[in-house]
Amino acid sequence: LYGDAALFVVVLPGGRLALADGRPFRVAGLDAPQLLGWAARPATRHLARELLSSAAALGLNTVRFFAFADGAGRPGALQVAPGVLDGQALREGLDWVVAAARRRRLRLIPVLTDGSSARHGGMAQYVRWINASDTVTDFLTQDTYKARFFDYMTALAVRRNAFTGMQYRHDPTILAWDLANRPRDPGHIHSENLQKWLPYMANFLRGMDPNHLIICGLDGFFGPHSPHHLPYNPPSYLHAPSGGPKPGVFGPDWAEAGSGAQAGGAGSAGGPWWGGSGSALGADPWDPLCEGTDFLRN
Repeated sequence: LYGDAALFVVVLPGGRLALADGRPFRVAGLDAPQLLGWAARPATRHLARELLSSAAALGLNTVRFFAFADGAGRPGALQVAPGVLDGQALREGLDWVVAAARRRRLRLIPVLTDGSSARHGGMAQYVRWINASDTVTDFLTQDTYKARFFDYMTALAVRRNAFTGMQYRHDPTILAWDLANRPRDPGHIHSENLQKWLPYMANFLRGMDPNHLIICGLDGFFGPHSPHHLPYNPPSYLHAPSGGPKPGVFGPDWAEAGSGAQAGGAGSAGGPWWGGSGSALGADPWDPLCEGTDFLRN
């Protein structure tokens, strides 16, 4: 992959994926959240190398991974403070992963933050940095949080890889930017804050990067806009504890995400989560989840 515009992946009418030159493209890949952490540390880099080599040898073409590690003291931390990135960690971690994948002709889906766990920082770390008494609702709605996340997206999109010499926004090794892993909108049955946040962030990123798909790794549960699909929700989410809402039943329709949203099953790297777990930001574990497929736009 050498920056040829024909190698970027686009969405055709009907939701199918193809290369920009018209050749069909079908995702065959794996989810490896820990890839960046392995690559950033000399003692574990061999694990990252083996994972990428094994994926290529098996005929896979895509790897989804967490392209963030927030908080000073966290192993391989890329962002040690709001808007402050560690240059060495970027070079030895993220740049290395992109260059290594490119050599193996693999595509990457970098995830930019996490809404379900604080293990790698994610939304929970932004809250700790800015105001520990805030919640994920503030992350989704307040301008201060939006500005800090803008800073991070900008830093990655315009970064020039130390090994390839290419800016990330011009490198077709990246299949798509994934805005967030399993984001939630605690306490809001129709996830209205998240539904506004998704196109807002996608449009900002699109302004800097016209080349890559933009998606979001939603859980993919069905809600009242798809009543005929409700029986297909995981059983553990169909029945909440006594008195609680039923998160597998309530949720927004993905199409409400705004103009430019398309059903993205073909490009989705995620899927239903088959077990009960709550938000890492202190929300009730039975808060409603988002409905539908991943947010995907050209």
